[in-house]
Amino acid sequence: MKKISFLFLTTLFFLFAGFVAQSQSEVNSKTGGEDNPRLQNRFGINFLIGSPAYVLSFSADYFIKPYLNAEIGAGIAGYYGGVKYYLFGNTNKNWTPYTGLYAASVPVIRLFEETTERRLHLYSPVGIQYSGDRGFTFAIEAAATYSVKRDSPFLPWGAIRLGFHF
Repeated sequence: MKKISFLFLTTLFFLFAGFVAQSQSEVNSKTGGEDNPRLQNRFGINFLIGSPAYVLSFSADYFIKPYLNAEIGAGIAGYYGGVKYYLFGNTNKNWTPYTGLYAASVPVIRLFEETTERRLHLYSPVGIQYSGDRGFTFAIEAAATYSVKRDSPFLPWGAIRLGFHF
């Protein structure tokens, strides 16, 4: 129960931080209007090489705001969900850096040992995304993963994302 509470509170913190950080810029400028690719194409599907669910996965995401994106996905080894915050999401720029936080359920992998045990881990990416005006998206990210169990180490990870938003 403590793990779920921690994940829930961490996700709420990221959402709150995103709204607070963008509130001043929304007051001072427009949110990109019709030219913002994140407003034109809010819903997307993606194919990931490397991901919160390890090797290969598919995901669906939605831009709640042009700077805030929610995503769920499943892959060969697990499933995940989380949020991403786009630093220049409120602009009409096609390229924008992002950061985020995901919770993923993945199998425990041990060499020469068969197991059905699953583990909850956090995946925190930092990356850059290209959002084309016609819906094509491409992103590359580096990430830190941390298992909620104490017996697993912090591991570097990452992903390449190809997708289409409509």
